Amino acid sequence: MYHQVKQALSHKAIENVYDLYRNSVNSVYIDDHWCDRFAPLLVGKAMLAKYTTEEFDFVWKEVKPHIEEKMGNTELVYSRIIKYNPGCYIQEHVDGVIYTNKQDHNLSVIIAITDQKDYRGGEMYIGGEYLEQDPGDMIFYGYDVPHEIKPIKTGIRYVINLRCQVG
Repeated sequence: MYHQVKQALSHKAIENVYDLYRNSVNSVYIDDHWCDRFAPLLVGKAMLAKYTTEEFDFVWKEVKPHIEEKMGNTELVYSRIIKYNPGCYIQEHVDGVIYTNKQDHNLSVIIAITDQKDYRGGEMYIGGEYLEQDPGDMIFYGYDVPHEIKPIKTGIRYVINLRCQVG
């Protein structure tokens, strides 16, 4: 099961996300250690950019009420941007299975920030259902929901991926 919210994130916040992405340095302090901000995604083929919850506070303030309306008390754990170049994809999977440490999150949030006319391919399937997203639209789902992103054919697709803990 998933939830979809149209226009959960403002155009101004999307502009600020792009600015943050373009102006980010490669090292970031997350989970009590320094790590590379930009790295390959562990599932599929795409590029991941990691951010602190403080850096993404302006995004969280806008989307949190929409999430909590459906899920109850929710905490932001990880903030990321995923970049899909031509040929990039994420094969069908469920979240959380690749983590070997204590699971501190159980809800995935995907917020589109690229207009669909700027790329071809990259279709999002959740639970076998094709979902379209305009910039600012948000989809969230639990870790038991299978999902995938089909390969990008042309252009570049960016999304925000938040990892949250419900309850």
